Amino acid sequence: MAAPLLGIPALYELLVGSGLLVGGAVTAQQMQKQIESNPELVQEALQRIFTGPTSEIVNQDLFKNIQAKPTTDQGTKPPTAPTEISPDDEMNLYSMSATPSGLVLGPTTGEIEKQRQEAMPKPLITVPEVGEIKPLITIPEKINVGNAETFPGQVTEKPQQISTPIPGKEVDMSILTKDKVDPSKFLAKDKNTKQYIEATNPVKIFGNQDLRAKNYSKEVPAPIEYRFNTKTYQKVYDDSLKEINDKVNVDIPTLTKKFGMKAPDINLINKSLEAAQNPDERYWYQKSGDYLKNLVTTIDPNATPKDIADFIDIVSVTSGGVEPKQNLKLALGVYSDMKQNQPILTGFKTSQSLDKYLSNKEQAINTPKFGNFTDTMKYFAGAGDREPNVVNDLQMAKLFGVKPDQLASNPELYNAMTTVMNNITKEVNKNLPEGQELQPFELQSLMWSQSRGMASNYEQVGQELIQELSKQGINIETDVMKPDFAERLQKTITPYKEAMKATIEVGSFLTPQGKQIEQLINQYGTDERLMNDINTIHRRHLKSLITKQAKQPSVMEEVLSNVLGQKVEVSRMQEGIGTYEGKANYNVIVPLTVNTSKGPRPLTDEERLSTLALLGKNLNQAAMAASNFKAGEITEGRMATGQIYVKSPVDQAKIQELHKITGYDYNITPVAGGFVGSVISFDGAPDEAKIQKGFEKVFGKDAEMDYIDSSWKGDYLEANDYDRYINGIQKSDIGGMEEEGSTRKYRRDLDSITKKIQDIATARDTDYANLAGSNYVQKLGQVKFLETKNIKKEKIIK
Repeated sequence: MAAPLLGIPALYELLVGSGLLVGGAVTAQQMQKQIESNPELVQEALQRIFTGPTSEIVNQDLFKNIQAKPTTDQGTKPPTAPTEISPDDEMNLYSMSATPSGLVLGPTTGEIEKQRQEAMPKPLITVPEVGEIKPLITIPEKINVGNAETFPGQVTEKPQQISTPIPGKEVDMSILTKDKVDPSKFLAKDKNTKQYIEATNPVKIFGNQDLRAKNYSKEVPAPIEYRFNTKTYQKVYDDSLKEINDKVNVDIPTLTKKFGMKAPDINLINKSLEAAQNPDERYWYQKSGDYLKNLVTTIDPNATPKDIADFIDIVSVTSGGVEPKQNLKLALGVYSDMKQNQPILTGFKTSQSLDKYLSNKEQAINTPKFGNFTDTMKYFAGAGDREPNVVNDLQMAKLFGVKPDQLASNPELYNAMTTVMNNITKEVNKNLPEGQELQPFELQSLMWSQSRGMASNYEQVGQELIQELSKQGINIETDVMKPDFAERLQKTITPYKEAMKATIEVGSFLTPQGKQIEQLINQYGTDERLMNDINTIHRRHLKSLITKQAKQPSVMEEVLSNVLGQKVEVSRMQEGIGTYEGKANYNVIVPLTVNTSKGPRPLTDEERLSTLALLGKNLNQAAMAASNFKAGEITEGRMATGQIYVKSPVDQAKIQELHKITGYDYNITPVAGGFVGSVISFDGAPDEAKIQKGFEKVFGKDAEMDYIDSSWKGDYLEANDYDRYINGIQKSDIGGMEEEGSTRKYRRDLDSITKKIQDIATARDTDYANLAGSNYVQKLGQVKFLETKNIKKEKIIK
C-alpha cells in the first residue's frame, strides 16, 4: 500500500526530520499499519509542519522535495499536490535491509550520516530555543530478545498518539465542548470522540416535543405501520454514505467497502418497526435511565445528580460480555465500594475498562460508544443535558457487517453507521404524524432487542435482581452502602481476601546469564531503555506462568494441581510489584486458595511451602514468599502493619522511590483506579506519618492516599529448604490422589510440570543473553569513555 501523499521512505524522513516521529529503525509494515489505521495522520503532519507555528522553523526548501501521489487503495482523499521530488533522489536517501520483521526503510549508518553532516549548515528543522517540538506519534525502536521482536516497556502496546500541543500555539479545547462544530476542524486524534460524531450528525432528536416530559413507566407508543421496500431502503443507505462522504475528508465508500460494512438486513429493520409498539424495546433507554435514577436514590437518599451520573457510567463500563441483570449486579458492587472509598475487589471480565474510567473519567466518557450510551440514559435520568445519539455497540457492528475491533479503531465507520441510522429514521418519520416521531436511538434499541430476541432493559432486569437479592437476605434499600455489601454480592471476594498469596518473580541473578544482567544494572541502572528492556523480559515470562493457553490450565494451575493431587483452578492471578533492597520488581500475585469440584479450598501450610519450593528451585530464586494482609484488628498469629490505598496508576519508578524514602518494603496489588500497597513490617506497625510524608514527596500533595491499619502473616522459604519440600511431594501418594466424591484419579506428573517451569527459566536466560549481547548494550560500554571527551551520550547511542 502506498503512502497517501508520498512514498514510505520520504514519509519517514519527513516525519523524523520534523520531529513528529521519534524512534529508530521503522519497518515498512509498521508504517503502513500506522497509516492504515489513521489515514489522516500524514495530512495532519503536513498541516502542522507547513501551516502551523512550526512553519517558521522549517526550511521552506523542503516544499520543493514533496510530490503528491493520489492513492487508490485506501480511504484518504488526496489534498492539493505540492511540488516534486524525483524517485532517484528519494531512493538515494534510503536503503532497504531485511530483518526478522520485514524490510527496514531508513537511512544507512554510513551514507545518511554523511549526508546529515553535509546538511548541517542547512537543516530541515531548526529547533527553537523556546521549547521542544513534541512528536505526533512515537514508534519505539525494536530490540531483538530471544526469537521475538520486542519493544521497550509493554510489548503488546501499539504506538501511541501524543496530543501535546505545538509550542507557541494553544489548542482550542472548545471543540470538545460545543454541540455543533465544523467536522473539518477536528484533528485525527480528536475523532474518536462523541463530539466528532455529533459534529457530523448534529440533529439527534426529531420533532419538537420534549422527550423528557413523558412518563415512560406508563407511556405506550403508537404502532408504526410503515415498512421499507428494497429500493427505498437501498437508496437511503447509499444516500447516507454520500452525505457523510461530503462532510469528511475520508473516502467513505472506499472505507466501508474495505471493512465490509453493509446495510443491516431489511427484514430486521421491518421487524423492528413492527415491534415499535412494545415500550420495553422502543423505550429501552428512557425506561433504563429513569429506573437507574430511582435505584440510586433508593440506595442512597442523599444522592446527587453527579452520583446518578457516576452510577450510570459504572453500569456502562461493567457491561462488556455480560447480560443486563449481571451487569447491574456488578455495577452495584463497584458503586458500593467506590462511594465508601474502599478498594474495588468486584471481579469481572472487562475490569480494565473500569480501571481506565477511574483513572481518567473525562477521556473515557468521550468515546463514541461509551459516551453516547451513558449520555442517553443520563439525559432521561435528569443527570445530563446532552441529547441522545445512536449507540453503535458490538451488536450493532455485527448488524452492519463490521468486526467490533474495526469499529473501535475507525471512527469514520461509527460516523457512517450513525448517519445511516439517522436517515432510516428520517425516512420512517415522513410517514408518521407529528408528535409520534421515531428517534434514531429508539430504532437502535428496537434493532438491538429484535436481534437478541428480548428487550431486557434495566427496569425489567432490576426488578428481577432485587427479588433475587431479597431471597439471599440482602435488602437493596439498607445494605448497599454497608462495607461488606460487595462481599455478600460476589461470593469469590471473601475467599480471595482470606487467601495467602504467593508473590512470584522470574528475574534471577543466580544463573550465568542473570549475573550478566546484574552487572549491567549495577553499571547502567539509570539507563531508562535498558531497564525497560529488562522489565519487558520479566513481564513476558511472568505472563507465561499464569496465562491459560487455548483453554488449557496455566502453568501455575498445573503446579498447584500436582501439589494437591487433584485438578484445581485459580482465579484472580495478576501482575504486581514487590520491593526489596532498593529495587521495585515485577511479580505475579497468586491466591493460594484454589477452586475445586467441591468449592474453594485453601492450601495447607505444607502444600503452600511445597508450591513455593517447586517454583523457587526451577525459577532459580534465592527465596520465595507468601503472605496475607487484612484490614482491622490484630488476631493471634498475625503482626501489626499498615496498608495504603492509592488512587493513582501503578508506577514502578515511584514505588521504588517510596521504598527508598520510607525504608519499608511493599507488596503492590493493582486494583481498579489505583493500587493497594501492603507494608512488610516485622517491628510492629509502621510509622504512618513517615509513609504519608514520603508519599506526598513522591506522588505529590494532590494524589489521593488512605492509610489503613492492618495485620499480616507470611511464609518465607529459602533455597536450602527447597529439596525437602519437593521430596515431600514426591513421596506423598505417588500413584495419584482420588478426588473426594469422584471415581477418577488425578495422576501427578512432576517431571512434566518441572520441565514447563524450567522452560520459562531457560527462555528468560536466552532473552538475558540476547540483551547483554545487543548493539545497544555494546554501545553503552563506550559511553563513559567517550563522555570524558565531552561527547554527549545522545550522539553515541542512536
